Amino acid sequence: MTVVVPVRDVAATVGEQLAALAAQDFDGPWELVVADNGSRDGTLDVVTQWAGRLPHLRVVPADGRPGVSHARNVGAAAARADLLAICDGDDVAEPGWLRAIVAASCGSDVVAGRLDDRPLNPPPVRAWRRPHPEDAAPDIRGFLPYAVGANCAVWKRVVEDLDGWDEGYLSGNDVEFSWRAQLQGHRLAFAPDAVVRYRYRDDLRSWARQSYNGGRASAHLVADFRSSGLPPVPMRRVARNWLRLVVRAPRLLRPGSRGWWVGEAAGALGRVVGSIEHRVVAL
Repeated sequence: MTVVVPVRDVAATVGEQLAALAAQDFDGPWELVVADNGSRDGTLDVVTQWAGRLPHLRVVPADGRPGVSHARNVGAAAARADLLAICDGDDVAEPGWLRAIVAASCGSDVVAGRLDDRPLNPPPVRAWRRPHPEDAAPDIRGFLPYAVGANCAVWKRVVEDLDGWDEGYLSGNDVEFSWRAQLQGHRLAFAPDAVVRYRYRDDLRSWARQSYNGGRASAHLVADFRSSGLPPVPMRRVARNWLRLVVRAPRLLRPGSRGWWVGEAAGALGRVVGSIEHRVVAL
């Protein structure tokens, strides 16, 4: 069993995640591979301090290309085990996470764990986002479910079969990987007991950038998967979404609801830019 943690500039949080991994109640043998995507803030100093408490800890450089997809690919290639469990350096795995996600991997090829956004995020920040489902893996537009990269497991043979995560996706890479896996016949399972406490970005600038990149990725997904059955968004829904943004623009003046509007507007702008880039209609 190999746990892969891609990291980049998470010195402020990675110690909490490593402490959580050290406290796992999984009783089988496992190793930890930290794939560093070019950290410059002392992340590696924090990680090396855990070498004694996580004796099978290895750090591998993954700075050949920016992006979590590249870091996951490097970490997967360095893994010595057949099964990979993946989480991020800014979240916190519950004590039973590894045990539950390994159990769910029996009879499946990709496993989606459950994200809990309540412990690490104040209510106003949670209100900016749509909640994560608690009883199933998330999906987009009713197409196929996907495993969020912050809490998933996958067999190494599946990663090799798919040639890894698509490094052309700076956002939406976990969706693309999961969809491609299922379309090639691999099975995705949901593990409700494999829980990771998920941390949101809590400043408006980062949230806007993340939403914008997510909008661009939506258009990329349409370009790659419309021929596989990804349904189009009805134009009346597009018109309704843009009208809602206009009508609710006064929310920008209210600190409590400003984040919702910023995220929705940035995502909409990203979809416009992505539609132009990929020559699709994904508004």
